[in-house]
Amino acid sequence: MEISNYIKTGTITLAFSYLFGSLIVPIVKNIFEKYQIYDFNDPRKQNKKLIVRMGGIAIFFSYLLSILFARFFFLPIHVSNFDQIIFSSILITSFLFFILGFFDDFFQLSPIKRLICQIAFSSINWLFFFKITNINLSLFSYDIANININNFFSLLFIIFWLVGITNAFNWLDGLDGLAAGISVLFSIAFLLHNMLANQLIPFYSSCALLGASLSFLKYNKYPAKIFMGDSGSNFLGINFAILSFFTFITNKSFSEINDITITNIGLNLVPSLLILLIPILDMCFVIIKRLIDKKKIFFPDRNHIHHRLLKKGLSERKVVNIIYFLVTISFLISFFGKPNLNF
Repeated sequence: MEISNYIKTGTITLAFSYLFGSLIVPIVKNIFEKYQIYDFNDPRKQNKKLIVRMGGIAIFFSYLLSILFARFFFLPIHVSNFDQIIFSSILITSFLFFILGFFDDFFQLSPIKRLICQIAFSSINWLFFFKITNINLSLFSYDIANININNFFSLLFIIFWLVGITNAFNWLDGLDGLAAGISVLFSIAFLLHNMLANQLIPFYSSCALLGASLSFLKYNKYPAKIFMGDSGSNFLGINFAILSFFTFITNKSFSEINDITITNIGLNLVPSLLILLIPILDMCFVIIKRLIDKKKIFFPDRNHIHHRLLKKGLSERKVVNIIYFLVTISFLISFFGKPNLNF
């Protein structure tokens, strides 16, 4: 598809997602305020006001409506097997993670229960949608390493990456507008990379995520009128984790197993690491700190990057802007080297 068509159809998809989100967010807010369903009390949180935490519902439905719109109006009726697998993987996995977060918002599931569900949902991708068979660690134009992995390590890697990135994004949802703003920046990064690589489904998915995130950010920026909750952060996190696979594919092949098409793909991991660098570094620092302090890995604390910046006396708005800046720098670096131009 020509770049002009990408811009036109991508803009329409983004606009629809933004419109849907702008309509749905106030409805969700009013419904849950009517029934007085607010965020849980937590001493680690900055905001002490009664605020609805179910904004993830609006994010999910604005994304879903716009991605379905793009699928049936902008894509050929008969898409390739590979595109169909990508579409199914994104929709099914993100729906499962959204539902998990939705229940967590209501019932505050234990970390172990959440982790078990996340591992099970991530495994579905390996069983039915795709297998990573090769990981390329080339840095820009320099060949550093090309690693072939067997099925067992493919399963472990997919679980580790999808669960890890989802939780890393979830852990950054600690200040007004922080996670929603980072979601906007991630969506832009994946949108541009997929446009350059001529990859339709990931491109439209990125556009839909961008519109949904922008519409929610209007109500979530400081001072927040609504929170996305775990339903929102789980949904956004798993989408970026899956996009980080499909955006940087180096090769793909198909094999029929029990009449189910399994995709074996090679992955260029470095650009994904660069785009998602800030939440990954934050997660690594927090986990190491908890291990040193002999605390459980999922033990909540105030050691995340936003907490540490607040302790230095910075205002909440300045902290959010600093993290926005760091995320922007890291994803811009991912464009260095030779992009895959397929026009």
